[in-house]
Amino acid sequence: PYLPPNGIIAHPSELRIIKDFDKFTYQRQLPYVWVLPSSEVTQINVNTIPAERSVLLYAALDGKVDQQKVEQIISQRPEDGYELQDFWDQVGSVALKSSLKNRLGNTSKYFQMSAKAEINRTRVYMKTLFEKKDDNQFKVVSRYFGKE
Repeated sequence: PYLPPNGIIAHPSELRIIKDFDKFTYQRQLPYVWVLPSSEVTQINVNTIPAERSVLLYAALDGKVDQQKVEQIISQRPEDGYELQDFWDQVGSVALKSSLKNRLGNTSKYFQMSAKAEINRTRVYMKTLFEKKDDNQFKVVSRYFGKE
C-alpha cells in the first residue's frame, strides 16, 4: 500500500487515497486542483483563471457575486489583465471578509509548463513547475513524467 508523507500533497493523484475520493470524483475535480510545493497561502491570480473555470473565481468570492457577473468579469478582462483596483471596481461593493479578499491577486509566483514529445508511436509527457523568485529568476520546483 501507498504510505503518504506526513506533509503537503506532492501530486494531484494523491487525492485518490482519500476515502471515498473515487476515480469519477477525481476526474471531475482535477481541472480545479493545483498542487503547490509550499504550505504558505498563495493568492489566486484573477488574470489567469480561464473562462471555462469561472466557478473558481465565483467560489473565491464566496458566492457573493452572481455567477453571470463573474463570467462577465472574466470575459471582459483586459488583454494585459486587471490592475487589482480595476478588478475590485468590476466586482463592485460586495461585503467580503478580508481573508477572502486577500486570497485574490493579480500576480503569479508559480508557473507550470506542459510538454509532449512524440517519436513514432512513443509519447512522452512532462510537466515542470517553476517558482518565480523575488529577483525575477526562475527555479525548477518539480518535474513530472507520465500521462498527460
